Amino acid sequence: AVALAPDRSVVFAGDGRVQVWEPFAAGRIRDLPGREVPGDEVTALAVHPGGKLLAVAGPNAIALLDLTSGDRRATLRVPGDVPASRIVFSPDGRWVAAGGPRTGVWLWNLASLRRVRTYPAADNPVDFAFSPNGNRLVVAGGPLAQFHTDSEEAVEGFAPAPTPVALARFSPDGRTILAVGPDGAASVLDAATGEERDNWAAPAMAMPTGPFALTPTGSWAAAVDDSGGIRVWNPRDGTGPPLERVTNLIDPGFSADGKTVSAVTPDGRVVSFAATTGAPGKATDLGGENAVTLAWDARTGLAVRANQTGDTNEIQVVD
Repeated sequence: AVALAPDRSVVFAGDGRVQVWEPFAAGRIRDLPGREVPGDEVTALAVHPGGKLLAVAGPNAIALLDLTSGDRRATLRVPGDVPASRIVFSPDGRWVAAGGPRTGVWLWNLASLRRVRTYPAADNPVDFAFSPNGNRLVVAGGPLAQFHTDSEEAVEGFAPAPTPVALARFSPDGRTILAVGPDGAASVLDAATGEERDNWAAPAMAMPTGPFALTPTGSWAAAVDDSGGIRVWNPRDGTGPPLERVTNLIDPGFSADGKTVSAVTPDGRVVSFAATTGAPGKATDLGGENAVTLAWDARTGLAVRANQTGDTNEIQVVD
């Protein structure tokens, strides 16, 4: 598991260890105390928006660690024996939500450190997202549902069509929700009522099965499909530019200005394309003959790579 902190440090986990690398602060690497990690396997990581708290998921628990000292601040108990595979902090830092296969979505209040609610999800895998102010949580994975974070009740008056939704995100102003179905068809819903304001056909292409990214306004979508091509399309009409096929691409995403879509190959080559035309852009070799790319952040241009030399494993961040 890998997570990027607001200060551009990298948190990564493996073999029951959690480490913090500060590539832009003299390259320091810190080990967080192993006794603070819940169990032998870390299944998910998330960094609090304030940058000082780390959530580490393991079997039966999520540990909240001080990102500076590594000391455990609290332990959030997970019901049952299914570990969390996704953790999300609310943008305002008041809540943390987590979920795993067939678990629904658990919600903890970070002030009281109590698990206050479990929101149902009709299917697996489950996807969820907070509103920009942290007051609401939308849950996908089956028909779309929306809940107040301070209540167990669903948002009154929110009644979208009972169709399966695979991914849902609030708009930056929180007034609409972009809902994407399993076939790639997208709808813009009124966040208060669930009424459909617009709907966009699925792209006229083989559907992506890998990672999926959206611009904040939902004007463009990008994904890596099962044939190894980056697909970029306008969700409003399902059309997109011609494909550039490169195998084994990971972590597609848009640049900060939304003009370029990029992804990276496991051997360390970043490929980019114009979002509106699909024209190939600059390709950059990240270097490192034996390195394997673990994560790529198209918005910041940071790559996280692993390099094995003999019995030594190194984690690298490339800007």
